[in-house]
Amino acid sequence: MARMIPARIYSGSPSLGEKEIFKRLSDDPLTEDWIVLHSLDIANHTRRISGEADFIVIVPNMGVLCIEVKASSSIRREDGQWFYGKNPRPDQRGPFRQASEAMHSIRNRLAVKHPELRKVPFWSAVIFPYVEFQVESGEWHAWQVIDTNRFKRKSIGSLVRDVLTKARKHLTDNHVMWFSESQKEPTKAQCERIATVLRPDFEVFESPQNRVKRLGEDVKKYTAEQFAALDAMSSNPRVIFTGPAGTGKTLLAMEAARRSIAEGHRVLFVC
Repeated sequence: MARMIPARIYSGSPSLGEKEIFKRLSDDPLTEDWIVLHSLDIANHTRRISGEADFIVIVPNMGVLCIEVKASSSIRREDGQWFYGKNPRPDQRGPFRQASEAMHSIRNRLAVKHPELRKVPFWSAVIFPYVEFQVESGEWHAWQVIDTNRFKRKSIGSLVRDVLTKARKHLTDNHVMWFSESQKEPTKAQCERIATVLRPDFEVFESPQNRVKRLGEDVKKYTAEQFAALDAMSSNPRVIFTGPAGTGKTLLAMEAARRSIAEGHRVLFVC
């Protein structure tokens, strides 16, 4: 079974199709040793300010597949614009370009940070889990389409392998200089590196120096505020201060009582 990052899909995801694909990728025995990133944000997008990839599937010895999911019950294109379900807002890019741009954005980032990954084959595909999609166009390859018929007939592991197999053959047939079928990339080590670069684990802490400095500034700030509060109390017979625990309310009361005693007043202090 694949290693999913994150390990669970958030229940608030608006797409039931994404939830089903997530579960199938996670449970399919054919996805053993695979790494799958879900809902990957793309800060440095090739065409947009930012973007997102639904699934990035990293398959050892085969490649990396960027999957766009369109889980609408109806899809149409009119005057070059795509419409999904009942949403009246058009999409000029379409799912295939959307997947392709996300894939190129991710590949470019990896190539810059790790040049040794430039020979890893990347490709994109679109899954339509609920509709038949038999449309032919020069804008995409037929094998980049996973419609409801294929989705129901084969396991998700087989479908991903089919796309990457066709992608590798396409690169070979077109004599792409950097690609060699004999080099079974990505290796398992490269798969881990790709996942780490795209979605690293991390934990950060406040440095001791910053903590000391911040606490010192807080002491100065609160001391000044407390003096202002005491001054207000000296000129007002009735004053109420509120605040959560630890903000100095009792300290203010004690200091006010001490000052009153020093001035010769009788004080009743109740805590």
